[in-house]
Amino acid sequence: MTVFRSALAIQDVWEAAAWFTEVEDAALALRFVDAIEEAVKQISAQPYLGPVARGLSGRLKGIRYWRVSRFPHHLVFYRVDEDVVTIIRILHGARKLDDLL
Repeated sequence: MTVFRSALAIQDVWEAAAWFTEVEDAALALRFVDAIEEAVKQISAQPYLGPVARGLSGRLKGIRYWRVSRFPHHLVFYRVDEDVVTIIRILHGARKLDDLL
């Protein structure tokens, strides 16, 4: 399945990687980026595996999410439309998600 990454999703990864580099080291940031890439591959292969996010309406209805392996507090939010998966955001679950989606 074709995967499209929104500009915000790309920015989310860069910001999180920069944070990991600052508080830990570049190796952790690289492991995070690798884990994101693996999550995107899993989503691409089985896009309906991730549950639909509850409590969303309007333009956000039907958005799914997937937990990032080795970084379980990070979630990949995405939408499936026919043969395209759109990665919308990649966020830490402790953030106020309603405002960011």
